[in-house]
Amino acid sequence: MSALSDLQGCQSTIDSAWSIVAAPLLVATIDSALGVPAPDGSPAVISAQGAAYLKAGATCGQVAERLDDVARNKLPAAWRGDVAETASEAVGALAADATTAGNVLAQAGKALQAWADNLRTAQRDDGSGRDTLRSAKSRLGPLGGLFSSLIELENPAEFVAAVEEARIGISSMVNGAALAQNSGEATAGLLTYLAGQARAERAESNGLDPLDAVVLASEQNAASDGGGDILTADELARASQLMSGMSAVQQ
Repeated sequence: MSALSDLQGCQSTIDSAWSIVAAPLLVATIDSALGVPAPDGSPAVISAQGAAYLKAGATCGQVAERLDDVARNKLPAAWRGDVAETASEAVGALAADATTAGNVLAQAGKALQAWADNLRTAQRDDGSGRDTLRSAKSRLGPLGGLFSSLIELENPAEFVAAVEEARIGISSMVNGAALAQNSGEATAGLLTYLAGQARAERAESNGLDPLDAVVLASEQNAASDGGGDILTADELARASQLMSGMSAVQQ
């Protein structure tokens, strides 16, 4: 059971409280809702990490521009023939990899900052809902069993007001839990996807140096409509495993 599902169960019970006879159950349900953990995490820390990713991504972009200038202009001007072509290809691959890294870091940074904002809102909604539930509970007094509740709660209008307040409070808590859960899952999914874009290191194997790995990972399939990668991240990982078992001649 998640915090969201637990709170939704409490919300269903509170929404069905129409009679003063339900006062003890209402109190118990409010206690149950208040016992559900609040959305966890530090928005400030998450936002700071996102800012760090954005800064690193911007640095990668600057490096990519300089590498691309070297590959396109400086190397051809200094060298000629196959050596220049090979060097330009290698440096161009490094530039492309730096561009990819910059884009991935930028997306991750934005995702973390959006998650921090959503978590901050979720925690605010949860806190507001808890305060409202406590206020609703205070209206009901120290309710015990059914008969004591009928005696203690002399004003039925106070019960109606308590129910309405409890509904507002539990709704706010449910909204906070839903935002925290949905936004958290979406952020985790995006970060997992972005991690798969860090492809160069997945091409590492015996006999394949880091520069070759970058070139292989950055190769584009010119025949494809979208110019996509020749190998997907999973295919690249499997290829690396196979290459690790080959001799240098086989590789």
